[in-house]
Amino acid sequence: IVSLGITSFTLCALGIDRFHAATSSPQPKTRRVERCRSVLLKMLLVWLSALLLSSPEIFLWQLSQAVSPSTSRMVDSCTITPSSPLSIYLPDSLHSLLLRYHQGRMWWCFGCYFCLPVLFTILCQMATRNVNSDSSSAQKQRNHDDRSNSQKSQQHQAVERQLNCTLLALAVVYGVCALPEHVCNITLAYMHITVSEGTAAILALVHHFLLFLKCAVTPVLLLCLCKVGPS
Repeated sequence: IVSLGITSFTLCALGIDRFHAATSSPQPKTRRVERCRSVLLKMLLVWLSALLLSSPEIFLWQLSQAVSPSTSRMVDSCTITPSSPLSIYLPDSLHSLLLRYHQGRMWWCFGCYFCLPVLFTILCQMATRNVNSDSSSAQKQRNHDDRSNSQKSQQHQAVERQLNCTLLALAVVYGVCALPEHVCNITLAYMHITVSEGTAAILALVHHFLLFLKCAVTPVLLLCLCKVGPS
């Protein structure tokens, strides 16, 4: 859950950065590399937000033992329940909030860790493109008689388009890899479909494969995002 939160809020932060870069200054020469302190503060905010929103998970999961139907042996497993040993130390008000979180956990994860980053990225991209189109048209009117400035402006617009496309690709990869698990969980919860142990294991394997795929592709796209950025 912490990993989902960090990925989601990082996508939102990248979308805000792209929108801020498009609206802060229309001149490429005035763009500067962001200071390390500002970057660290943003990373700290992302991590603290992810840790805070995922803190109820600590009080829901507990280790239990059950007999495996395939091997007839006792196996350890993690189960989610609102009556875990840690939950007894919570005050009554926080325990009631924990119960509400447990009841709406599936929709909370779907809305906060899927809908929020995807929709936020799309909206930021739409706003950034509108700002870039307006600034490019104004720049063309000012530099129609200056060929050198016009070439620099075209190069700058090409870099901005590459940055926007890379960020959009990040959101697409995140959405494609995360959507099947959410659809599967919602379908199993509301269609009352009973799946066998083997089918559940295959679904878990597919979900893990998509998670590994997202983790493998994301650094490559982030490298492209940094490589085409303004120096």
